[in-house]
Amino acid sequence: RIAGVREYRHGDPLRIVHWKATAKTGRLHSKLFDPATLIGAHIILDFSLPAWGGQPRSDRSELAVTAAASIAAHVAARHQQIGLTSNGIDAAEVWEANPVRVVARSRSQARSLSEQRHIPEKLTPVSVPVQRGTERAGLLMETLARLELSQGLDCAQMVTEEYEKWPREVMTVFIVPDVPKQLMEQLVGLRANGFPLLVIVVDNPESWQSVSPVLSAAGINVKHLSAIEDLYDLSL
Repeated sequence: RIAGVREYRHGDPLRIVHWKATAKTGRLHSKLFDPATLIGAHIILDFSLPAWGGQPRSDRSELAVTAAASIAAHVAARHQQIGLTSNGIDAAEVWEANPVRVVARSRSQARSLSEQRHIPEKLTPVSVPVQRGTERAGLLMETLARLELSQGLDCAQMVTEEYEKWPREVMTVFIVPDVPKQLMEQLVGLRANGFPLLVIVVDNPESWQSVSPVLSAAGINVKHLSAIEDLYDLSL
């Protein structure tokens, strides 16, 4: 379905050139399309350490991972495509930066040791490309299980660097702790460029209430997730 127009980009096929807009403006424009049927989901998980208040682990960030895993399992069970992009870091990279091993003797000690680790800067997103299949779902779950909060690349920067690689025929699902101004502007821009979007704000009612009117007006579905029990509503 034609959803609008945008300026022509190098590589756009001639069949999508919008000739009326081109003639009117004197510059090449291309048609924007919304897919008639969405198949699958591409999960964008904001796992930037500063975005989550600088705490290496928290109930909120764990809820975000649970949400991502639950959505992935729900989509994969219906034999649809699934993928993941995150600015988090693989736990293996964290341990490589912290070669000294100390055995924790309790859960509280384990958390304390985790908070003392040096977390290296992560400038390349963790990615599981969107594909169909049980193997893809298993890889995504393994990736989420190893994912740690990182620093060096915030969500807005990740969107700027990565969005041109993302497919438009699946629902792009953002799972975020907050929607700052720059990210909100990017989300509106993504929607204008033909990306079907769902934004899930994790346990932050103030942010959800403030951004919902703007994002909803742009045609973006916005949900608030305050507890695991809310995941049922997201599956409907």
